[in-house]
Amino acid sequence: MSTRFSFGIFTFVFFLCISVIKVSADSIIPPAGVQSANRRTALRCLSLSKEFVDSQDWNAALSQATLGLSYDDSVSDLWYLMAVSHSGLGAQRSVIIPLLENSLKKNNWVDYNRDAARLMYADVLSDTGESKKAVEILDSEPFVYSADAEYVRIKALYRIGDEQSVSLARTKMEGAGRIYPFDTRFPLLFFKSEYGRPQSAASSAIASYFISRVSQYAEAAPDKDAELEIYAASFAAGEMRVRMLKSFSARDLRHPLYAIVALDANLLSEQDALSYICDFSDDSIDFDLLSEFLQKLGSDDVKKEAAAYFNSYSGVIEQDTDRDGLVNLYVKYGRGRPQTVFYDKNQDGISDWSLACDFGAPVSGSMKVPRMDFTWDDFPYLSSVSLPSGENDIPSYEFGLVSRELEWSPVLMNAGNSISHSLGFDFYYPVLNEDLRSLSKEELLACASSLSVNTNENGGKRIKFLIQNGQTVSAEYYNGQKMYAVARFDRNTVTMRVVDSDSDGIFETTEIYAADHGGTQNAFSDEQRIMQNLFGTSAAGSGVYLRMIQVDTNADSIIDFTEEYLEDGTVVSSWDTDGDANWDVRNFRNDKDASETAEFRNFDGKNSIFVTLQNKIPASVKINEKEFSVTKDISENFYWIGEKNPAFAGDFYSECAQKALEHLAAISGAAASAVLEFKEDNGSIRINCVRMGSFNYGMIIPYLETFPSLEKETAE
Repeated sequence: MSTRFSFGIFTFVFFLCISVIKVSADSIIPPAGVQSANRRTALRCLSLSKEFVDSQDWNAALSQATLGLSYDDSVSDLWYLMAVSHSGLGAQRSVIIPLLENSLKKNNWVDYNRDAARLMYADVLSDTGESKKAVEILDSEPFVYSADAEYVRIKALYRIGDEQSVSLARTKMEGAGRIYPFDTRFPLLFFKSEYGRPQSAASSAIASYFISRVSQYAEAAPDKDAELEIYAASFAAGEMRVRMLKSFSARDLRHPLYAIVALDANLLSEQDALSYICDFSDDSIDFDLLSEFLQKLGSDDVKKEAAAYFNSYSGVIEQDTDRDGLVNLYVKYGRGRPQTVFYDKNQDGISDWSLACDFGAPVSGSMKVPRMDFTWDDFPYLSSVSLPSGENDIPSYEFGLVSRELEWSPVLMNAGNSISHSLGFDFYYPVLNEDLRSLSKEELLACASSLSVNTNENGGKRIKFLIQNGQTVSAEYYNGQKMYAVARFDRNTVTMRVVDSDSDGIFETTEIYAADHGGTQNAFSDEQRIMQNLFGTSAAGSGVYLRMIQVDTNADSIIDFTEEYLEDGTVVSSWDTDGDANWDVRNFRNDKDASETAEFRNFDGKNSIFVTLQNKIPASVKINEKEFSVTKDISENFYWIGEKNPAFAGDFYSECAQKALEHLAAISGAAASAVLEFKEDNGSIRINCVRMGSFNYGMIIPYLETFPSLEKETAE
């Protein structure tokens, strides 16, 4: 059996065993035993993860570290190994930083000491714009000293950039260069950090020392120190520089800086130097290096050739805008114009903002903090700004802006740069806008022509507010592309809305809003919550309540149902059951005093019948200020108003109630009314029948021929 196969079986059995322990421990081992068993499993994972790290099997190392943390997340070493594994896999620094912070916060180390994590943490912090903090971490007790620690410390001091920090970096660099004479990181860091800086006597001495050792560095690593050698040559002078450059070229080493240094040393013609640097720029080139090279061109013919090349350039120009040694601005070109621009201020792997361009003119972009998407129609005047959804149910906003009203951009698209000056044509290159301001919602509203907001109404749809001079005048409500409601506003306050509730294209529901001066009413509509979140003032959403709802259920332009919300808390529901535009049935409900009264027309069409409910059960009746009894039918869910005719047996009334219920059930809607006539051997009776919600009422009508116009229906 092969070793690999044996190891595979072992790994499978190991995973199986620890899975059993983890799942069944609570039922087999006491709590203290479970903790101990999980700890042992985590340490076993730690041991395996270390082995995989040593062999640079980063995926396996990450898998074991992650598994170990699932058993015991207090082990600092596991967090550290996760960070190391992610780093080996090329993860973004934004992923690595919190892992290292956890390892240091837990401070529960088994094998690796805390200083290893401190060193890695300081290195990543320095690479993400936190160099001062990086130095503080390395210099805190216990002081961390090693070749790696000194390299990170000097790098961070150079990046801090002030005179005192640079002076201290040079002092430490002088010592490190002698203590670690074959560590090529130090001379390369020195030359790249000092390139372009004014030189002092101290820095010149350090440069001379490193230049004198270049041949030894080349012998130690002849195939990977092209960058070190060319930077060293740029600091050399006279014959030493010439010899270094000739040695560099003879060994087929290549670096774009060679074009500049060799041109200065007269080892390349301008034509050859241009061809040399274009071999690199076809893919990507550093902006500052390119600018320096083009400024050295003196031949008009070579300048014309360079201008033709960059006028149709399709590659990437990179720039280290803060001189910390790491690129943070990337510009992709097409046909000589910017196509896309990415900016990662702290080099954590997540762009702070990105832009898309149309032949050099920015047309759209997005920003990380604050989270924002934006477009331009006429750069740099914004045409729209979107604020995506956030936490705590904060909705997303999309502002449509008035043309040429709001000028804003994270970059200035500059044609007056050093490349343009060198080549004599407009070469557009983005320059960071140092005065970039944050856009507030108030500023966006002041320039807005519309505002689209997501809403929870009707399953999560979209509202588009139409704005004039910063004031909302109307709103359109959409389900996808279909508009299902329209609202009108007065001074940012909703006054009326019509709604198509069943998506049939007919806006059958009308909502009327009013000012809540006393602050006692409830705001029912979703757009009020959004307006208040947006403006934060009582004039925009608060101080308004839903006063009335009107519904035309059969599309005949006559209101069939109305519900009013009075200032004292009473809710009045009215139904027009016969389509004559007058109410026939009404209900009054006030939850504050638990009162409820039903009202419907008497058979004569003149007087009203009022039914008072107690504990949601009909208790008394009043007609024309006269009290009547109300009794529930002995067998049906039906309430009789007034005294029954003793000439008819009790079963007869129940039969009438049953037939009345059947008749009312055939009428759609929450309310219905009808006058029915029932015959029996002893005669006949007529009943005014009404359904109101879950209650059904019947009132016996005296049969008088003085009402010939009374509409009668006979229930056999």
